[in-house]
Amino acid sequence: LLRRPNKHASCIVLRQYLGRQLDIQNAHIYVTDCSQTLAPSGPPTPEQRSLPVGNSTYKRGRQRYGGSFVTCIQTRKIFQSAQQSHTILQHHVSTPTESLLDTVHPTNRAHLTRDVVLAWRAIDNGRTQSTTKNREKYWNHWTAYTKQFNKNPMLTDATKLEQAIIATAFAARVRAGFYGRNKQVKVGSVTAAMASISKTIELANEPSPLYKDHECYITPLEQCIEGMRRNDTPAIPQLAVPVTVPKHMQQTASAPSASHHTRAVADLAGIAFFFLLRVGEYTQPRRVRKNNMWVKATRTVQFRVCDVGFFKNGKILPRRSSLKTLLTADAATLKISNQKNGRMGQTIHHEAISSSATCPIKALARRLHHILTNGGNNDSIISAYACGNTLATVTAKDMIAAIRTAVRDLKLQTHGIDPDLVGVHSLRAGGAMAMKLTNHSDTTIMKMGRWSGLTFLQYIHEQIAHLSKDISRDMDQTLPFLNIASIE
Repeated sequence: LLRRPNKHASCIVLRQYLGRQLDIQNAHIYVTDCSQTLAPSGPPTPEQRSLPVGNSTYKRGRQRYGGSFVTCIQTRKIFQSAQQSHTILQHHVSTPTESLLDTVHPTNRAHLTRDVVLAWRAIDNGRTQSTTKNREKYWNHWTAYTKQFNKNPMLTDATKLEQAIIATAFAARVRAGFYGRNKQVKVGSVTAAMASISKTIELANEPSPLYKDHECYITPLEQCIEGMRRNDTPAIPQLAVPVTVPKHMQQTASAPSASHHTRAVADLAGIAFFFLLRVGEYTQPRRVRKNNMWVKATRTVQFRVCDVGFFKNGKILPRRSSLKTLLTADAATLKISNQKNGRMGQTIHHEAISSSATCPIKALARRLHHILTNGGNNDSIISAYACGNTLATVTAKDMIAAIRTAVRDLKLQTHGIDPDLVGVHSLRAGGAMAMKLTNHSDTTIMKMGRWSGLTFLQYIHEQIAHLSKDISRDMDQTLPFLNIASIE
């Protein structure tokens, strides 16, 4: 065996076989079957063994060894390094895979290992970072908890009754806030913990001891969670706000002394209200740490300059047109690459409102012109604004503060809209409510808000008096009742 502990060389060879560079730490590359691929002069010389490996030298090495350079990557080293970015593999997946690949002929092992690692990458890419972090957290706690019962985390060595006892006891511990701030959490946190454990076990190709059927808990756990749910106070959704809120914000931003930040927040409020945007689609994304690196917590791709298109009289207006030209656009389209629910390539289209100060088309025009004239490019997100010599971005906290300030200024609390119950989702909820109250169909609302189902109905609050208009008068009419089931 020719051993090369050079990390840089290892990454180069791995990239050749795995299709992309892996974050390998202390990996070792082994060259096997040299007797079949070396020149007739015999085994490699000491100079050849110490040959520094780089892109060009690696190619020369292939030629020196006869053009059929056979590389065998030590399987366990690859799995150990891959586990750094695919923590799910730590849970009883990598060991049987290693054993399986150990039975493969060395000439095929590198290619088959590549296929396995690429499959793991696809699995890892199939879930968001926030979900992964939550799953890792509760799996580690679950592993430690089952160990105290002298059981493996799959509970394959426990009876059905023991599985139920351990599962309900762990649910009670999560409920008590033992793995958080030592304060009782809502049942949603408990179900999220149990789902994380179950999914991890299923990914290891083992039956989940927590479910008896798809999305159906075993009976003791189901009753335990139902009892917790009944003791929880009902969740209070963020209240919808009327269009007067983004209008007031736009009036404040129109003052000559208003800052770039204030104007950006006001424009984004109008855009979010009319286009029914989630806050994560237009503000700086939240990030979490993964393998000592900061990565985006969700799969949502924020709207960028290149995702906005303007139209006038059925023709496309270039984005880099003057502000005066962009303000004459009669329609605009937003196209998002990826969103919260995983749907890709969604588009939203709106026409201009010539008589309104909160016209979403004009707000988009001001945003793009400001970004492109202050050092931005097509990849800049639409919440960017000039801050000195650089571009800063509006955050979700900025939007919350501005919306609540507008609610207080308008004294909407006298109409039952508590500023403390208003948040970034209130603009999206307000837009959906406005469409519903103006008799737009559910299908149209779903299309504009990019909902895959009728989940938007949660925004149609019972607090809106307009929904009950004339219902009591209609019910007061005297109508004949006939029991058609009374026939003999």
